[in-house]
Amino acid sequence: MRNLEDVRKDITNIDIKMKDLFIERMNLIKEVKDIKKMSNLPIEDSTRESLMKENYTKELNEFKEEYLEFLNKILEISKNSMR
Repeated sequence: MRNLEDVRKDITNIDIKMKDLFIERMNLIKEVKDIKKMSNLPIEDSTRESLMKENYTKELNEFKEEYLEFLNKILEISKNSMR
């Protein structure tokens, strides 16, 4: 069994990677915003969101509900940043 310090180190490393990926995603959201604005498209795309949720969770057995909560929050943040 690993010790608490080692597990927390791994969590910290994951958190740093998630932060970097979040920043990368938000920069892409800026591009999406510009494209949608130029193309006169709505911010929300419920069809895409539904497909994302379905596709990203179909292999999840454990933590499915937690991941959906996480994904919903990311989508909410992304949409709010485009307003």
